[in-house]
Amino acid sequence: MHRRLWSARTRRGLSRAAASAALGVSSKHLQRVENAEREPTVAQVTAAATLYGVEARWLLLGERSPETPQPPVALAELLHRCVRAQARRDDPGGPQEPGSAAQGELARDVGILTLALLRRCAQPAEARPGWCGTASAGAAPGAPRLGSTAVSLSHRPAEALIERHAAFRAVLDWHARTGGAPQADEAAFQRQLPWLQILVPKPQGSPCLWCGQETPPAAIWGEAAAFELVGKCALPDAVFDRAISGEFLEVARTGRPIAQAARAPLSVEGRSYVVQWHRWIAPLRFLGHPAVASLAILDHDRRQEI
Repeated sequence: MHRRLWSARTRRGLSRAAASAALGVSSKHLQRVENAEREPTVAQVTAAATLYGVEARWLLLGERSPETPQPPVALAELLHRCVRAQARRDDPGGPQEPGSAAQGELARDVGILTLALLRRCAQPAEARPGWCGTASAGAAPGAPRLGSTAVSLSHRPAEALIERHAAFRAVLDWHARTGGAPQADEAAFQRQLPWLQILVPKPQGSPCLWCGQETPPAAIWGEAAAFELVGKCALPDAVFDRAISGEFLEVARTGRPIAQAARAPLSVEGRSYVVQWHRWIAPLRFLGHPAVASLAILDHDRRQEI
């Protein structure tokens, strides 16, 4: 990436001073980035792509060939947003956008996190200490937990889901157009992100790349818990996670989406409920490795107390 930034700038005929001024960084900072002495932020890469007249995907990840699909810049951007949201949660009174020195360092680290996350997801589980195999033993006291009854999963035709929520139609239409390649229509893909969980299926556990604020984990455990799932292999309730994640590997193996209706008991502060939801799991591809997207919508009108 560092060499490509230098190459794109020089081909554009821009001096380092002119480019750094346009990008809002010091000439010394740009020199260190081009010399691979420090990492640029995702925002700096996208700004450089516009300035140099090249694709941000090429700058960030290199030329894409049909044999090795590359993840879209959208994935890097959503991780950027995730870390920024975590910073706002930790310091509610702080600035809402990166600007202070501390947030500048945070933004710089996101570029490293994005590539490291994808590279580590491609490794065997035993090479990812602290990711899979060390999932949470359960949610915090008082948080919803899976009841004693097993989760019930039943297959449904995908067309039946479209009638339940507009998000299903939008995601199914996007997948039909692109074949599950986010880079084929990044704008539409980003519009669906609030409803999606994106995972890399592995037999020992499926690390989560993204969990949107409209997903069941966010509805059940809260948005903070959903953000914290990134890089982990289990929901806050590991029993619940094992009960609903078996199909991820199957979808990745066959390359065929599945649609399901689900029903599960949850215990909240001594009171038991049955929650129901519908979900659609479809294959995606990042860095040439299989990933899956899960779109699930809770039936809020069918939360029944036991």
